Amino acid sequence: MHERIKNILVPTDFSNSAKNALEVGIALAKRHSAQLHILHVIIPQYISYIGEADIPYDNWNDLEKISKNRLLETSKSIIKKHKINVVNFIDIGIVSESIEKYASKLHIDLVVMGMNGMRGINEHFVGRNTFQVIKNAICPVFAIPEKFSKSSFQQVLFPIGNTSANVDFDNYWALKNMIPSDDLEIDLLGISRFEDYETSDRVKEKVSELSNFIKKDGLKASFQNIFCDNITSFILEYASINQSDLIVINPNIDSDWEKYVLGNNMRKIINQAQCPILLIKPMFSNLLTIEKNTLNYSNQN
Repeated sequence: MHERIKNILVPTDFSNSAKNALEVGIALAKRHSAQLHILHVIIPQYISYIGEADIPYDNWNDLEKISKNRLLETSKSIIKKHKINVVNFIDIGIVSESIEKYASKLHIDLVVMGMNGMRGINEHFVGRNTFQVIKNAICPVFAIPEKFSKSSFQQVLFPIGNTSANVDFDNYWALKNMIPSDDLEIDLLGISRFEDYETSDRVKEKVSELSNFIKKDGLKASFQNIFCDNITSFILEYASINQSDLIVINPNIDSDWEKYVLGNNMRKIINQAQCPILLIKPMFSNLLTIEKNTLNYSNQN
């Protein structure tokens, strides 16, 4: 099923955060035998900086030439070292719009991008770029924090709320498709609001069902159920304490979680998470579910 990942896009501004995202993108491209696309967007409204040099460039032709040379050097190094196919592209415009346009036009299956970066631009603007891509992309998005230096994932935090059980199973299949590893340890976290006992019972049942399913599928799974009011802060703190390598989120959620994923709290997660976030779009997970069911039906016949 991991053959579906054929094109991986890594936007870069040559920051440390983008470099970390590129390492993750390379590892995933190798694992899936996918083509790696590296995109750099020049922002005409702002002074841009190249790499670590604090020298502003306002001549866009020179800046484009410098960026092309740097991308070419990067791609040559990747091809030589990792033996994968690499495509480079330079665009001038709004970062999030350029990423969305490229992802749609080139049939990108996965976007891997840094949570921080964009030297000379404040944190809110950076969070907004990543947030807009996550919100609007039609494919899954990996958001990689600046200080995360791994290229593989083992300890996965999997929050579960009051959604359809199919959503959680779809998330699991999508996760397994993108990160096919027998070493995954999935930490299922059932979350309900204080004193909402009716919802809590449903969440507990879902968590237990998915945990049993994951174990039967040959992977490690642990679970617990909690009550809290501030979902965002709790997930960030839980992931930090338990040293999670990855947080998996799906925006196909109930109204209580909508604020957490699609509002300002998502920006908080983008700017403060110490581990990557994988946001799985419902459209993608539904395709995998159809494929999974087709495979299961074929095996039964």
